Amino acid sequence: MQITLPPDLEQFIQIQLNNGSFPSASEVIQEALRLFQHTTLSQDITTNELKQALQIGIDDINADRSRLYPNATALATDIKQLARQQQSRSHL
Repeated sequence: MQITLPPDLEQFIQIQLNNGSFPSASEVIQEALRLFQHTTLSQDITTNELKQALQIGIDDINADRSRLYPNATALATDIKQLARQQQSRSHL
């Protein structure tokens, strides 16, 4: 396999070699690809989790288990009330 890199990436690899971070250019590229692979897999997992959360929300709306708030103040008031209820239950 032959890879062509732009000058800035070649320079970056050379810096990594010069400061002793990696023993060879191949090692630098392998590590970069491992990180890219990890990031890609993490994004796939995050996307799937987001899809699941959205589906739960949609299911709740369809089952009439949701509430429409007229503004952020009404939502904040409801959240504070729920927090107070939770605190009073935990003190029992």
